[in-house]
Amino acid sequence: MIKNYFKTAWRNLIRSKVFSTINISGLALGLTCSLLIMLWVQDEYSVDAFHKNNPQLYHVYERRFDNGKVEAGYKTRGLLADELKANIPGIEYASAIETSTSIVCEAGDKILKMDGVFAGSDFFTMFSYPLLQGTPKTVLNGTVSIVISRRMAEEFFGSAGNAIGKVIRYGNKEDLAVTGVFENLPANSSQQFDFVRTWEAFVNQQSYSYIKILIPLKWKQTLKIFCTGTFPVHRNHVLNWACNPIKKNTCMKRLRMDCLMEAVLNTSGCLA
Repeated sequence: MIKNYFKTAWRNLIRSKVFSTINISGLALGLTCSLLIMLWVQDEYSVDAFHKNNPQLYHVYERRFDNGKVEAGYKTRGLLADELKANIPGIEYASAIETSTSIVCEAGDKILKMDGVFAGSDFFTMFSYPLLQGTPKTVLNGTVSIVISRRMAEEFFGSAGNAIGKVIRYGNKEDLAVTGVFENLPANSSQQFDFVRTWEAFVNQQSYSYIKILIPLKWKQTLKIFCTGTFPVHRNHVLNWACNPIKKNTCMKRLRMDCLMEAVLNTSGCLA
């Protein structure tokens, strides 16, 4: 019985060759496109999914009102991370991060160009970048500390274990001590860098800054508290804000902060 069905189907295919070719080609093309779309969506959802605190991580997105103009973006004032952590209940950790920059590094007779970032002391506590050497709470302390990847450690010192305490010449300007080594970043990490320097070092180099702020919010009530309110940032200055979380298909959801920035700017353009 089933054999007859196959014979009938085959005869119909042979009888209408053009029509059959068009249908089969369309089916094959549709299946291929569907599979490619599925793989793309799967890849998008895998970005940063390895972070243990993935559901709680938020990326601050700021909209500024200045002299009648509205500007928006992920760049915020350089001291905002510390102020959020100090003044808003429920924010236990907050880290500023300056986008990746390429710099020439030197150790012994080896000179290589590496990509790195500046980040706050909570960075390795918030994100699940495994440390092969060092502890998350202490590796980013001081202005002359640097945390490097396994790849960078092997390039300069042969292994991760040999790198601790060694000196790296940074940009032919300053000597930095290796305080930690992290595992090489996976391909599905949205952040890619070979080293991390401390936020104190970045602040010492900059008169003012616009940087990215990353925060974990632990509870739903914390998010409700954060989404509207005021807190003092300096003397009589008060920052008023209204926020809302915007979920995206990445690890860090966007937390929009609408700020009246005129209330907190000093003459140099920094968060006072």
